[in-house]
Amino acid sequence: MIAAPTQQSLLFPHRIQPKASALASRAWRPLLTAPLLFLAFFLTAPVQAQMSSSEVKAEIAFARGLAADWTFVDLAQSVLATVEKQGISGKAREELELVKCEVFVSGARSEPDAIARLALFESAFESYQLFIDGYSNSDFKSQAETGLVNTASIYGRAIDLALEESVGEKATELIKNKVEVLTDTVFLTQDLIDSLASIPEDERTEANRRELAGLMLNRGQMLGEIGRIEEEGEANFNRALTALEDMIWEFGEESVPGIRGFKAMADIHSYRGHYPDASRYYKAIISNVLPLDPKRWDRLIEANGREFNTEEIAFRFTFLELGTPGIVRTYQEMGETKLAADYALHMYNWQRKEGLQYTREGYQALLDVAKALLDIGGYIGGNQATGEAQWFATEEEMKSAIRSKRQHDDTISFSLKIANLVNQENKGNILQVRAQKLISVISTKPGMIVSPDVLLQAAQGEYFDGNYDAAIAGLHRVLAALDSHEDAERLQYGAQIMNLLANAHRRSDRELEAAMAFREGVIAWQGDPEQDQLNSQGYLSMIKKVVQRNPGDTTLDALKTEAENLVTRYGKESKADEIHFNRGMKKYASGDFDGASEDFDKINADADYYERARVQQAVCDFRAKRIDAALAAFDEYIDVFVTDPAHTLESPVRKAKRTEALAAAEFFRGLGLWMQAKQSNDQAQWARIDELLVAYPSKYPTQDVLVPWTMQMVFDSRQARGDQAGARQMIDTMLRDWPDNKRTGSSSGAYYNALLNQRKEMTGEESRAVLSEMANFLQISNSLGSAPFKSLRNESRHWLDLGNFTEAERVLTLLVTTHGQDPDQAGQMRTYILPDLGRALLFNGKVADAKAILNPLVMDADASPSKATVLTWARCISGWLSGADLQIKEIPGAGGTEEEWGKLITKLDQISKAGDKWISCEWYEVKLMVIYSYFTWSKTDSRKLVSAKKQLAQMDSFFDDPTYAAVEQYCAEAEGETRQRLGAGVLKSRYIHMARLLR
Repeated sequence: MIAAPTQQSLLFPHRIQPKASALASRAWRPLLTAPLLFLAFFLTAPVQAQMSSSEVKAEIAFARGLAADWTFVDLAQSVLATVEKQGISGKAREELELVKCEVFVSGARSEPDAIARLALFESAFESYQLFIDGYSNSDFKSQAETGLVNTASIYGRAIDLALEESVGEKATELIKNKVEVLTDTVFLTQDLIDSLASIPEDERTEANRRELAGLMLNRGQMLGEIGRIEEEGEANFNRALTALEDMIWEFGEESVPGIRGFKAMADIHSYRGHYPDASRYYKAIISNVLPLDPKRWDRLIEANGREFNTEEIAFRFTFLELGTPGIVRTYQEMGETKLAADYALHMYNWQRKEGLQYTREGYQALLDVAKALLDIGGYIGGNQATGEAQWFATEEEMKSAIRSKRQHDDTISFSLKIANLVNQENKGNILQVRAQKLISVISTKPGMIVSPDVLLQAAQGEYFDGNYDAAIAGLHRVLAALDSHEDAERLQYGAQIMNLLANAHRRSDRELEAAMAFREGVIAWQGDPEQDQLNSQGYLSMIKKVVQRNPGDTTLDALKTEAENLVTRYGKESKADEIHFNRGMKKYASGDFDGASEDFDKINADADYYERARVQQAVCDFRAKRIDAALAAFDEYIDVFVTDPAHTLESPVRKAKRTEALAAAEFFRGLGLWMQAKQSNDQAQWARIDELLVAYPSKYPTQDVLVPWTMQMVFDSRQARGDQAGARQMIDTMLRDWPDNKRTGSSSGAYYNALLNQRKEMTGEESRAVLSEMANFLQISNSLGSAPFKSLRNESRHWLDLGNFTEAERVLTLLVTTHGQDPDQAGQMRTYILPDLGRALLFNGKVADAKAILNPLVMDADASPSKATVLTWARCISGWLSGADLQIKEIPGAGGTEEEWGKLITKLDQISKAGDKWISCEWYEVKLMVIYSYFTWSKTDSRKLVSAKKQLAQMDSFFDDPTYAAVEQYCAEAEGETRQRLGAGVLKSRYIHMARLLR
């Protein structure tokens, strides 16, 4: 347990809390007017003449979700503007104004530009302050004040980001703004904290606890930031520590708020330069989650009663990310180098050992760790992949403890690896910028000893980028660095370096220098069989060219003879060809297409690998996006070289190699033409694709990857030329021969889109038949592909429209399983997917399951269900009447609690009152549901039978007709699906049946 500081101070006894009107007087920028997205028209239209209160609430919730969950700020503003036009008042108006504030905050948090981000935060401040001033008695006032506090805290961090790119007067202005915002806002926190703290512990909701923790943490951090900026900040530091101690006392040392409180206190001690105190607080965080001491970890497991599972470790790891930068920094300031290095590696080792995912804070912590290790220096030994990295002050210590050379590293290369990792995994954000800056620092740091392998990697980078002079200079630096290393290590790199050096000279048209580099590689660095073969062959190849241009030069002739002898000694031509081919394929696989092409070019024309290498060179051009050059090479090989009688083959080995080469050449030629046709939509080119590839499956039946791909291209060709019959023939063949291949799934999706366009011109049974085909093809596409949310959603709609509730249930269940935890789809899930799943379950006879799905969507306090959802849920509880005339059946529901029955009647009454009373078939259907619900409720509460009879009596007194002919009249006049479902006497006969039940 870490003792809290003893120094106490009163919280601002001399200051009076400013009114919101005073805060609002600050010179904030005017509210930004965001352009409305055209999409808003489709999501909000048609708008009813007057929204009901529940609809207003639903639209406000929708706007809040658009901004907070999806960052669709413009669209959220457009939804709110539409609601505002309804002339709403009271609580609905207050909630709308509060959400406007939240939308500005969401916009600011998602804005990449630092200046625009600050402007949006200022707009959020203005909105919150105007709300507090204008709605002083509102139930939402405390939410607005809490929102203002949270926004101030985030705004402070946004200013810190802007300060990274600001200097001079601009930086001074930003710091001034930060102090003003934090100083003005921190006064709001105490009353809010006192109000929440006054709620008895056993009466606090989870939301109350979260809000209280957030306010107490924000208060402490704001006071700490003010103290950090002010020249005489000690008083605010003390107030901050007191506030954070109160928070830890309130929630407990090992709670999440408690741990965050320790972190904030540690930061404040660090700001003050009290590094031993800071280190103790940082250590308290780490020791309580994932301690450095293995014995401490064993005690935590023992206290837990079992090993921690992956999810628990991942949760604890987030706090290790939180505490690591601080403890490393403080130990560095204290001169505790080994402790700093050990804690720097501690987080890295846990991530590698458990395969954990870094958070945003974790990536920043990684960069801090890299910087620290760069400053500390030394060596890293141990298996980094399994989380066993250790820091050593000297190379000798590392070698003594860790024998494997593969597990030897230095802090510079280790830091470079970390920086590269952060750079690669954070495209387009501030973390990538910070990582790139660190990489620059590492690469230019003077006086640092860099290992030969790091220098070699740098030289290879220059070589592969075509910077041959820089590569040559870099390779000479590697050779110089190797001079101080052992012979075994020098041999490990020497031949490879000379080969790369020779090729850099060769590609710079310096053939004699290239020949001499190859020569030194095979003579001075002999010992690696593969490199010896490559260097001897390179030496012979280069010196031959030099001799040809200098006939009669006896010195050069002698060198040529020497090269021939070396080739004879270190490897036959055929073996060298195989080496070149294999090396080329390795480079091809790594994405180095030019380097691969260079290796393929070295293969002799009489080698077994020649034709494959020739085709693979063209493939390298293709992958390097030199499509025209690749297509010309493929045509020349397929149509000229292979057909030339001079190239007729007898060797079975070479015939097999030719078949492999042709399979690749014909495929990539077709793929290149397909890519061009996709761009130009040239009908002649589409026709050529069909002609060239239609026989590919029969010619190369063993090409399991390429055959379905070529079939897909033929399918696309026929689709593009409007040959629907041919396209259908091809997709049927793919379904027969390759039913589980992703290309079949992709083509099924494309055929689905064609059917979708075709169906737009159809009606009636013809349209329904095509819809059935669409559903089947989309099912195939989704089952074989990645099945994105939209595709699964479309498939579920089709099955519902077809009345195939079994398939609908399958797809909707899959949607919930695969996307249910995706915050980006939370609104879609609650508004559409779960209601549809409930409907499918209901009509599949799984009434209790349907109710379990739908109940929270209607019964939760914040629920705002649609009319369709309410009607489906009502059927789950009360059951319903099915069929017509003498075939009417009473389908039982799952029943409900008193509260559920009450909610059901209330909701149905609301729908009934909102409809076209007495003149709508749908209204009569809902009215019958009300009557039938009272009737089924009466089976558990006999008093409700009277209510059912009263409801029916209202109908009878209005019509004065026991045959309910008026019901039939309005259903006959209804449109589309309603008339088909309830017309022809169906709803009328159900009313007659209901009357019999009640009389």
